[in-house]
Amino acid sequence: TLGELGCRHVIFVPPGVDPDEFGPVAPAELPPGPWVIYAGNPDRYQDLDVLVAAMRRVPEARLLLVSASPLDDWAGAVPGIRLEVTGDFERVRALMAAATVAALPRTTCSGYPIKLLNYLAMRLPTVAAAGSAQPLTGVIPVPDHDPEALAAALHALIEDPVGTAALGERARRDVFSRCSWDARAADLEGVYAAVLARQGGAKRAHRAV
Repeated sequence: TLGELGCRHVIFVPPGVDPDEFGPVAPAELPPGPWVIYAGNPDRYQDLDVLVAAMRRVPEARLLLVSASPLDDWAGAVPGIRLEVTGDFERVRALMAAATVAALPRTTCSGYPIKLLNYLAMRLPTVAAAGSAQPLTGVIPVPDHDPEALAAALHALIEDPVGTAALGERARRDVFSRCSWDARAADLEGVYAAVLARQGGAKRAHRAV
């Protein structure tokens, strides 16, 4: 991180989400679930092997992998797995609307997981590895590289459909309130104000010397 590289003052403004992009959408037609969705690239750093290992411990649910990249390597990884290759965000939203919960197994996250905001905006409580979890309503953090903990959290959500649906509604409201681009603009304005105040203080101190 910049702090580890010696930067003394680092302020991070995370990305936002546009509520207008998450209007009503008809859920995709899928075989009976419940479905656990992962939507994103399947590169090794995403730790999908941890998710697959977790899903083997949750036989009552099915895994839906969605990506714009090929998913052939994951064919048959768990019984009933469904692979959807698409770059159409409307199709992705329809698939998310058909899911019950989302998963984010990635343990190393140098940036900010945009997919997490998408999940929450689509009313999907999300079980996330600690390395990717963010302090947002609807995010259930579990230890990194821990399929058993991930499976237990997914099972708990699936076994409580009423509570999970209510949590999804709260997650959507929270992410639109705290993570909209209007909110992020206000955060950025705060950074500018802090920098200007610091510069003003430095100039006054210089003149006083």
